[in-house]
Amino acid sequence: MVGFGQSNFKLGENIKLTKNNIEFQFKKPNYPFNRSDESLSQGGNKNLVISFVASKPIAALQIYSTPIPSKMQQDAENFFNSEQSIKSFISQIFPHPINEILEYKVVVFSDKIFIEVQLIGANVQKQINWITFYKNNMINILGTTLIEDFETNLPFIKKFKNSIYIK
Repeated sequence: MVGFGQSNFKLGENIKLTKNNIEFQFKKPNYPFNRSDESLSQGGNKNLVISFVASKPIAALQIYSTPIPSKMQQDAENFFNSEQSIKSFISQIFPHPINEILEYKVVVFSDKIFIEVQLIGANVQKQINWITFYKNNMINILGTTLIEDFETNLPFIKKFKNSIYIK
């Protein structure tokens, strides 16, 4: 049931996972979310830290940690200082016409700077991503639902994101 414009999703116990020498701490989403080992990304499972998927309503929360080539590490350190770099990166990682970028901005959480990107993918899903670079990895945290369910579930997606601590 949904009331007052918010989902009834809840967060439960704290979890710690390590991937690529990075520790991720977060609160596990409770039922109807189930842990999944399947990535929803074209990159496959090798960079997936964790995935939680719900079937009713359809929703997914995922965290990825992708090693970046050494030649890109210096660029990553300066990435957030260049609006052009951010725009170019977003258009490469979320190419048009498959994706329609709705908005993006720079935000801070877990003591790190992220870009927050909202987009529509394949005209059926809406998602929000938080992306940063840390310990020579690109960290991508995302929440996605069907377009019509996104605004209702966005407060929970943000609550999940706010439970994440990266070290």
